[in-house]
Amino acid sequence: MIFLERLEIEAFRGFARYQDVYLDSDAVVVTGANGLGKTSLTDAVTWVLTDTLPQMPERQARRGEEYVVNRYRDGSEADVTLHVREGTASVALRRRGSSRNGTTLSLRTGDEHLVGEAASARLRTLFGAESQRELDMAVNGWGVLRQDAMRAVLTAPAEEFQGRLRDILGLGILADFEKAAKEAQKRASDEASTARGEAEHARKVADNARQEMEDARRRVEAASASELTTGGMQSRLGELSDLVELDESVLAAPDRVRDAAQLAGRLESDLRSMSVQMKQLLEGMRAGDVEADQRRLAADDVSVAALRGELDAAREALRTSERVHQAMQDKADDLARLASAALPLIDATCPVCSQEIDDLPSVRARLSQIVEERAGADELVVAAQDISTHRTSIAAIESNLATAHDASVLIRERIQRQSDSANQLAILQQQVRKSATEPPIDLKLLHSETMNPDGLEATAQALQELHRVLSAFVRTLRDRATAERMPRLEQRVHEANEQQSAVVKKLEALSRRESDAKGLADAATAASLDVTEEALAALDPYFGEVFGRLAAHPTFSQLGLEHDVYYGKARTWARISDPVSGVDANPQLVFSEGQLNVVALSYFLAFAMTAGSTALPFVILDDPLQSLDDMNVLGFADLCRHLRDGRQVIVTTHDRRFGNLLERKLRPRRPVQSAAQIHFDSWDREGPNFSAKRLTADEGRVLLYGASASDEASPNWPNSPSS
Repeated sequence: MIFLERLEIEAFRGFARYQDVYLDSDAVVVTGANGLGKTSLTDAVTWVLTDTLPQMPERQARRGEEYVVNRYRDGSEADVTLHVREGTASVALRRRGSSRNGTTLSLRTGDEHLVGEAASARLRTLFGAESQRELDMAVNGWGVLRQDAMRAVLTAPAEEFQGRLRDILGLGILADFEKAAKEAQKRASDEASTARGEAEHARKVADNARQEMEDARRRVEAASASELTTGGMQSRLGELSDLVELDESVLAAPDRVRDAAQLAGRLESDLRSMSVQMKQLLEGMRAGDVEADQRRLAADDVSVAALRGELDAAREALRTSERVHQAMQDKADDLARLASAALPLIDATCPVCSQEIDDLPSVRARLSQIVEERAGADELVVAAQDISTHRTSIAAIESNLATAHDASVLIRERIQRQSDSANQLAILQQQVRKSATEPPIDLKLLHSETMNPDGLEATAQALQELHRVLSAFVRTLRDRATAERMPRLEQRVHEANEQQSAVVKKLEALSRRESDAKGLADAATAASLDVTEEALAALDPYFGEVFGRLAAHPTFSQLGLEHDVYYGKARTWARISDPVSGVDANPQLVFSEGQLNVVALSYFLAFAMTAGSTALPFVILDDPLQSLDDMNVLGFADLCRHLRDGRQVIVTTHDRRFGNLLERKLRPRRPVQSAAQIHFDSWDREGPNFSAKRLTADEGRVLLYGASASDEASPNWPNSPSS
């Protein structure tokens, strides 16, 4: 039976211009190099039926990137119409739109024209699916095998693998039930956990209420035995009256007693701190004698004035000596320069009077002596010694003056400290009086003319005792008042016990519910595993048959499934085994890439052959021959010939040899069979260029290369050539 008749494609994936592709044969072989549009052809069928291209979203570089509309038709809408034969009628399924803006499905057959959800409902009815999810699983599970998804079924986690298998087998309701049971278990567990928290909180509340009542009972008993009555308090206060006096009216109210106790404690702390400060100030004041320091300061001032007079006289004498020395020095220098200038002028005749000089050598010798000895004159030596003496005297006077000044500074600082201490003491005494004037406590210290650290310390001690006695009296009054609260505390304990009992009963019920829910979830998991295992057991022969035909491995020749519960979840794994040695293994660990493709192809074809009521009337295999060796390909060609019985088979391949082999294997053998070959020749900006032909029966040998002379010429088929 031929089901998919024809595809009209425009602006979709690799197809830019409008193309019309005929598929009205029970076997169609699509050939052509990679990248010429074969996958776009199979994607067109998937898109019309499911409105999805499941392999594309994960390839987007950014969200919203368009992947349905052809890049050379940007701004247009992709438009694909799939013509399907239903009995003698033809149904046209048309989908328009884009991945970014969504799509619209319309359906037309005869006079019937449906759009939107009505068209989708009619589409599901057409292919025998109860829901869109079921149709999507049928198309992507065993209707269309994409080359990039061949091994996805194997590489998926075991739980997901089993879920896909159950969906394929129509056992999705098992997964839904198991999921619902586990969700119910989680809800029951969460509710039980919340109830445990509530029970723990109720227990703590009841324990706290009981503890509070016991503490109150002990306080009542202690208050009844206490000696601190109002009369007893007055007696205690009388013992402290020499230093501290309390207004007895305070004892009439517990709140006033409490305030008086807090005041006594604060006053005690303040007085002790002030006592320490006063001791330090008094000790500092006793360490010095202000009058003696003042007398010493006056004497030092006289001494400093005398020294300053001596210093001024010494400095004046020094300046006089320096002037005398300078004058003598200048005179000696002038005489030396004169003698030095006269020496070259002296000869036998005097340069001044022109008379002859009697003793010229003696005159020259004397002038030379004056030049040589001018700096060593006695007067200059004496003058220099006077200058040195005056400078030494000045240094001694300055040193004495500095010493006297430093002593004066120390005395002044000491006098200032004494004055500051006296001022601070006066301020401190004012602070004591200010701090101790708060009623209802009267400090007798304030009435004395003198205030000393011992008095402050004694008063602080009395305040400490007053604070202790008043605090005890407050507790006694409070404990006596507690007796009035006992009925309310007992009622609170009763209510807390009832609340705890109710929460415990609720917890017990929820714990039973939690246990039942866990039992149901475990049973659902076990049942899901058993039913799935039983359903898949019927498929094991098909797995083995397909796998055996493809001859993937020389020793591991049997393919099946293994089922187990792992971490509370039903899981299913692919397993291969050696029937001779009994050894089995995980194919993903021991098989090559090509052998793994055979395993995935075996599952796909087995499900396609045994899909039952959910089976689609077609199988599309998009380039399944990649990574297969020659023996695998021969077995696969035989499988395709078996698959075409009862369904339409469309196979694409990039390998020309395999394409020729499939053409030979799938040629019509009986009058009810038909076959076609579509060859993608090239691709340009307008889309693929392809040619198509019918395949006829051929009794000759199978050829791996070239076409048979008995094939119909391309022009005899409506959609040939395409360019």
